[in-house]
Amino acid sequence: MHRKSENRKSLYKDMSGLSLIEVMIALAIIGISVMIIMLGERNKWATFKSANKTTQAVNIIENEIERVRMDIVEDPSADWPPCASTPCCSSFTKSGINFEMCFDDALKNDGTVADNLQKVEITASWKLIGTPDTLSISTYIARDF
Repeated sequence: MHRKSENRKSLYKDMSGLSLIEVMIALAIIGISVMIIMLGERNKWATFKSANKTTQAVNIIENEIERVRMDIVEDPSADWPPCASTPCCSSFTKSGINFEMCFDDALKNDGTVADNLQKVEITASWKLIGTPDTLSISTYIARDF
């Protein structure tokens, strides 16, 4: 009987396999790798969302500037300058983006006010995750173009 017990011990010595420590280290490495990949994907999607909002803001700003220009074309005498006194600002929200549109006198190089020309500044702001993003665009709109 003593002999049978020795045979079992020798069988276990010859068996190959992974120890519990090796398995735990492998799982830890896999877990860390998966976390790094997931963080990279999260950053990629956050960048994608921010770029998407920026594109939306640019498109809306472009549409608003064209709307003002088309209003001038339809009736050049109406609402020119668009505000009774300058600077004047108005705010609106579209697609979850806040906009502020400000009209001001356009100045010539010598500092005098240019006739039939208005400076338009539009600022868009939105917040996805973390700090808010802003986009500011300035242009000029002429009454007679």
